[in-house]
Amino acid sequence: MRAWFLAFATLLTSSACGGDGPTPFALTVVADDGSVAGPPISLDAIDRVQVVITPQSIDGRFAPTAERVFEGGAATTRVTAAGEWVLTLERAWLDEYTSPTSGRSFVVLLEREEATDGATMDPSLRVLFYRGTEEVAKSTPRFVEWPLPEGGTTSVTVICDGDDASLCSGS
Repeated sequence: MRAWFLAFATLLTSSACGGDGPTPFALTVVADDGSVAGPPISLDAIDRVQVVITPQSIDGRFAPTAERVFEGGAATTRVTAAGEWVLTLERAWLDEYTSPTSGRSFVVLLEREEATDGATMDPSLRVLFYRGTEEVAKSTPRFVEWPLPEGGTTSVTVICDGDDASLCSGS
């Protein structure tokens, strides 16, 4: 098992605002406007977002950790039984950190909490959108540099799963 930890940093942390902490890794999540594939996604139609980081099979699993709660329960992190690190952002977090002016995108800041195992190969990252309990949109898994580089950035586009526009539009 590989031991590593990520802390979820909100947009208002001292490290994001020029404090003394490390510069977080910025993950920009973009909801497809229909130009990539399938119908457009409205963030208003999404109840929950999950950011999932999966180690490569050669590296085994991430070590189990207790669920951590942020933002009064609007965001949680955990390691699943399958060894994946999962950040769940509830509707309350989306309401707080997205706005009509942000369009179809938002930024999730991640920072290393403890030293990570440099021998771990680059894991895959994917983002899932849920409406109720149903997965309605997802990104294509992509490899990310590991450990996540301080101050690094990447962008992920999330695409509606089906041809039913009402799933991703909220209508």
